[in-house]
Amino acid sequence: MRTIGYIMAGLVLASCAAHYRPLGEPEVLRSEKGKPEYSMEVVEEPTPSSPELVLQVKARWQVEEECRQKLLKVRNEANFLWFPLIGTPIGITLSKSGRVVLGRDIIALSALMAIGYLAWPDKGTTVWKEFARERTEEGPVAGEKFTVELVGEDYALDYYTDDRGMLRVGMADFAPFYEEGKIFSFKVLSPEGEVLKELSVDTGPLGKFLARRKKFRFPPDLHMSVSFSDEKGNHDYVLDAYEEGEVKLVVENRGKGMASDLEVRLVPLSDVQHLTFPEKRTISRILPGRKETVSIPIKADGGLGTGEVRLRVEVLEPYFGADAEPMVLRFRTREYVPPKLVLYDKAVEEGWIEPRKVANISLVVQNRGGPAYGVKARLSLPANVRFLGESQEWEFGDMGPGGWKRVDFPIYISPRYRGKDLELKLFLTDGRTGKTTSLDVSFPMKQRVTTPKEIAIKPLEEGRERYAPPPEVSVDVDMEIPATGLSNPDAVAVVVGVKDYSNPSIPPVEYALRDAEVFREYLVSTFGLSPENIIFLRNPTKAELESVFGTRESPRGRLYNYVKPGASDVFVFYSGHGAPDPETRTAYLVPYDADPNYIRINGYPLSLLYDNLSHIPARRKFVFLDACFSGTTERGMLLRGISGIMVEPVEVGRIDERTVVFTAASGDEVATWYEEKKHGLFTYFFLKGLKGEADSNGDGRLTAGELAGYLKDEVPYMARRLKGREQHPEVKGNLGMVLLERRR
Repeated sequence: MRTIGYIMAGLVLASCAAHYRPLGEPEVLRSEKGKPEYSMEVVEEPTPSSPELVLQVKARWQVEEECRQKLLKVRNEANFLWFPLIGTPIGITLSKSGRVVLGRDIIALSALMAIGYLAWPDKGTTVWKEFARERTEEGPVAGEKFTVELVGEDYALDYYTDDRGMLRVGMADFAPFYEEGKIFSFKVLSPEGEVLKELSVDTGPLGKFLARRKKFRFPPDLHMSVSFSDEKGNHDYVLDAYEEGEVKLVVENRGKGMASDLEVRLVPLSDVQHLTFPEKRTISRILPGRKETVSIPIKADGGLGTGEVRLRVEVLEPYFGADAEPMVLRFRTREYVPPKLVLYDKAVEEGWIEPRKVANISLVVQNRGGPAYGVKARLSLPANVRFLGESQEWEFGDMGPGGWKRVDFPIYISPRYRGKDLELKLFLTDGRTGKTTSLDVSFPMKQRVTTPKEIAIKPLEEGRERYAPPPEVSVDVDMEIPATGLSNPDAVAVVVGVKDYSNPSIPPVEYALRDAEVFREYLVSTFGLSPENIIFLRNPTKAELESVFGTRESPRGRLYNYVKPGASDVFVFYSGHGAPDPETRTAYLVPYDADPNYIRINGYPLSLLYDNLSHIPARRKFVFLDACFSGTTERGMLLRGISGIMVEPVEVGRIDERTVVFTAASGDEVATWYEEKKHGLFTYFFLKGLKGEADSNGDGRLTAGELAGYLKDEVPYMARRLKGREQHPEVKGNLGMVLLERRR
């Protein structure tokens, strides 16, 4: 019975539940249309009486809306009526069956609900409810811009749809392009630039109409800019004799109509008898809003004098007379100054010329006159002298005043050659004038002659115009690299040259790559290494250094894997910047992608290099570092906002007994460049020592101690002499270790 009571009570509560009634239409708070899907169909084809192509444009959009609805919240009056009607008979029945209390309660509750309904009618309260909805809209597209493009003519016009979504394309707008039998092919583009429809119009029935309307409907509005340049010559904006320049026009159409059959004229206002140029050029078409560039060549002959040329530039429009405003162009001219190509110097690499021998000749040609352009050189040899190179002709290109070119070539002198001197001829042809100069080159036979490294710079006579002299033609340590005949097939080397850096604040190390490349040749010719055993790193990143030398977590890099335990000699050469950590004052190698102000993060620690080398089970290890670690370079501070830093010395304990380390400078010193020799100062004397200069006792065995003594004598002296600074190389490790042993 209690359960029945609970059920009745639940029904009473349910009967009180609120009921919501919408009041009016929902209110749209925000509406957003998606991308329209256009559809287009031809409504009317053009005819002679109605020469318009009419298209019906429709679109379909997905619309997302945020709305709110006004609602009337009222009680559920139906519940107040049915509960008394049902509850009263149930209560009476329960009372008669002996459930007097329960029946009485149900009858009382029914009576109270009936009285409440009659006594307190519910007028309801107003509430708002927000919701989102999606719907689809479709219909004609009114007032939108569509572009109609005439295919093949690079011509397009914009049209707008009317209130009914009709797009009316007038055939008269395209009449200037009409030709008998031609079919107009159109593309219709949406406001977003997408192709909606492609269609064709047969112009046959419209022929008479289009022929009458072929004239333009709107005039163009032409504007131009004019310039002169001599890009094909010396690019100094002066037209020299024998030079070719150009007048460049940029013509812009700012009007509504198309410009067609334009005539460009150059009208001389000064003497142009030594100039050749076309007086007329045509521009077939410039569409509204477009530009056209016209280049008119101007050539000068040898009779051109120094002065000024004045040309009136006109652009004439034939249909409306809508000419561009004419302009007067002025540019300077310069008379011909002939070049003077002379033999500046000559040399023979072997220092001696004799029959049955090969001679490697070096010639340096200098221009001591006016500019020469497109110079070509051709070598002529006497009988019984054979040329051994690829070609006896060379392209020297342009040679300005003081400019120079060098040629190197081998020849073989037959025993049949009977001349007292070796007579050669070098023919030099100026590409601009076609004039050829012949230079006689003579070398005495079987007498000592100048070798390339001895070619000297000869001063010009006083009072004459001075030209920048040609540089020395060769460097002694780069020439005649010692070929010892040694073979060290198990030896391994890492050669690193870092000239350039990704950070623009880091100055380049001018000769780093040359240092590295020349030492690589010494490794092969002098030390006997196999080229495939040389790891050559050109401007390496930190990751590349780590892959070769290893990291603290993984010390075994590529170098470790190349080594045969107990059999391999290891050579490590580095030319580039070094830098200190300003806080810890420890030294780092500076890779290509480093920032020296965050060198602790992106540099390669010198101590890590030594530690990881100590793990390599090589027979002997030699390290050569042409770098300083003070933060100062030949071109200023490597670290911004600080003075030179004295780095902490690397502990000798990190260098094992099988390792010798040579560094270019000490403490806060700068590693000097030797500009004349095109090497770092340390590298130059290091290579010179390898050529035999450092073998102090002449026994053919170069020890680390001998090389150290030589470097400590030569480098500090030359640094003071060249730069007025101190530079003292440092050497650590076993100085008795033999670096190089020549065969006797």
